[in-house]
Amino acid sequence: MKVVLCDTNETVCRLWRQLLQGLSPYSARIHHGELCEAMKELESGQKERDTDNGAPGTKAVGNCSIAIVSPGNSFGFLGGGFDLGIRDYFGGVPFEGWLREALHCSYSPVGSVKAIDVTSYSRNLRNNVKYVVYTPTVVAPCRSLFEASRAVRTGYEPVFNATWSALTGTPKDVETLVMPGMCTGYVGVPASVSCKSMAFALKLYLLENDVSEELKNVLIMCFLGYPFKPFWAKECMKECELLGIEWEDLDKFDVKVDDIDRLLPFNRPCPTV
Repeated sequence: MKVVLCDTNETVCRLWRQLLQGLSPYSARIHHGELCEAMKELESGQKERDTDNGAPGTKAVGNCSIAIVSPGNSFGFLGGGFDLGIRDYFGGVPFEGWLREALHCSYSPVGSVKAIDVTSYSRNLRNNVKYVVYTPTVVAPCRSLFEASRAVRTGYEPVFNATWSALTGTPKDVETLVMPGMCTGYVGVPASVSCKSMAFALKLYLLENDVSEELKNVLIMCFLGYPFKPFWAKECMKECELLGIEWEDLDKFDVKVDDIDRLLPFNRPCPTV
């Protein structure tokens, strides 16, 4: 699955570029701009591929391959930020009502994830988009939740959890996932904090089977500040040696000051769209 990171915040996009140098261009791309602009690029590319394959130009609904992450609130409203871009992309206020009905107009806890199949939306003209991956990052946009004195628990951790939930909760038939900066809006997490957590989650996720699930668990514990060694599988030591990760120093990792390359030392370029 390819991930397209899309945001209007120049600082967010610049930090993504700096932090995501360990990812292949076939795995991740960055778009600085509105959602509708990024989607036009994706849809244009899909039409060209379909035409090359002898198709009439756009994919049939049953074969659509794009999902969009909604990072909003716990009640399904799409009134601001990236969520507003999603609402506008699907035609406006009626889509918000339809999405809330699909969510049963009920409370979705922060950190949960639900993939909503938008092909059943009667007004949907976006043939290449199959899902909105609803991943609430705030109960309601009343106030900033970030506290500098508790940066790990109120910043790094919720951003990582939201990003990881979106990545792992996206259905397997998705080829491209579009995702904004997580928690950088009403939640108030600084761009530097959000981008670092997102970069770590994305790098770790895209390793897929190249790294064992047990080692992923160890790295997540260390990144989030829970280096509980009784949970560490001993066989991960050899994996760390092969990857150039210092096994003995993992429990000393401090997300506030250390580079994520200490946990994932890879260095390949990730271009912009």
